[in-house]
Amino acid sequence: MLSAWLVLLSSCFIWQTGQLTARDGYLESSLLPPFPQGFYLISLIVTDTNSTTRDYVGTMKFFLQAMDQIKTKKLPRT
Repeated sequence: MLSAWLVLLSSCFIWQTGQLTARDGYLESSLLPPFPQGFYLISLIVTDTNSTTRDYVGTMKFFLQAMDQIKTKKLPRT
């Protein structure tokens, strides 16, 4: 699932030391089931598992907004 997000939103990622930030990404509505309009938080917990222990690595949080597509006016060519 993470690889799908990286591919779909790759044009809006900003790499920083220790964290990853995405803004103004667009996800095609045909890839997801219909959601009511609003704000959503999706959290993924990452753990490192080997044969004896299970260690917490981190949490990834995705803040999403379901909304109607914004129609922009095309600028006239000069």
